[in-house]
Amino acid sequence: MDYQNEYYLRFGLLPDIPVLVRPEKTCMTNEEIAEDNKLTLNSTITMNMNELKIEVPQGMVIDTENSSLKEGIIKFKPAKKQLPRTWEEFCETHTLTEKDCTISTGCRIYNCIDRERAPEQDKNIGTIETCKAVLALMQLIQLRDCYNDGWNPDWSNIQENKYVIFRDGDNISKDKLTSFQFVLNFKTVELRDTFLNNFRDLIEIAKPLI
Repeated sequence: MDYQNEYYLRFGLLPDIPVLVRPEKTCMTNEEIAEDNKLTLNSTITMNMNELKIEVPQGMVIDTENSSLKEGIIKFKPAKKQLPRTWEEFCETHTLTEKDCTISTGCRIYNCIDRERAPEQDKNIGTIETCKAVLALMQLIQLRDCYNDGWNPDWSNIQENKYVIFRDGDNISKDKLTSFQFVLNFKTVELRDTFLNNFRDLIEIAKPLI
């Protein structure tokens, strides 16, 4: 029997069950785990007379189609990724790491610590780039409203020109539009161009969101 590739678990009278295990492998890639996905007997089995319980490794499920209870062979396969249907489900399955950042009430950006997400508390989480872009965009919206002095675009009116600033690839562009909506919109071409000249640095920071 090739112990490098096979794990055989014979079901019979417990506790005298012969178990054959391959030598311990110190490091395996995800591809190796998926390829060599039969039962690993590392603190995953509980024996109790005629009952045997298996703890399925994280990120894996039992491959019922290719496992055989008759032969005593259990195979695993990678679990199919389930997309969250609600914000709460997302928080349950996506823990925070030090790579995540949060925006404080004082508009400061801090790195998170490794912990579970709190649905009510962690709505202001993102990468450092995203957090900076959010703050810059909020500033730009306030400045846009100041420049427009109460004017709001009527996107249903195709006769009304709107002068906009937007992202085009990795560049900042400007145009005259009537119905395509962009967040940085102005009532005159002069206001738009002045705004772009004055706040290009903020626009560059907010570019991922515009």
